[in-house]
Amino acid sequence: MIQADTTTNEKTNVLFDPDASQNNNKNHLSEILVLWSQLDANGHVNNGTYQFYFDEARTQALGDEGFSISAMRASSIGPVIQKADLHYMKPMSHPEVAIIETSFGDLKGFRGKVFQTIRRKSDSEKVCDAIFDALFFDFKKKRPWKLPIEFIQKYS
Repeated sequence: MIQADTTTNEKTNVLFDPDASQNNNKNHLSEILVLWSQLDANGHVNNGTYQFYFDEARTQALGDEGFSISAMRASSIGPVIQKADLHYMKPMSHPEVAIIETSFGDLKGFRGKVFQTIRRKSDSEKVCDAIFDALFFDFKKKRPWKLPIEFIQKYS
């Protein structure tokens, strides 16, 4: 178990535990049910809702990687999105299930990218691709938090 201080990686707070990882590969899958209330006037999932799907899937993927969401909250450390690049390809409607694939890459220090794709479960058609520039941030100290080397190495 890695116990990393928010700035020096000294053993103090448990935020990342590589032994808790529930995923041996680099791709994480999440399923989210499309709700009727998420549709726009045309009967398609509203563009803004895709951000919600991506956010939820990223949180699940981080948990699967061994990042304790409760420990991050308790330590005021967490992921921050700096840039979002979404490419919408096909509509999605209700009833449907969104399958979100999430992977991490280009990790250096405290920065990295999150690569995500949404597919419709019913026909596996790709609906939306996204690339997010992200970092981990220590909200108490108001500065970036260095990613654990084990996480960086897995996605290098």
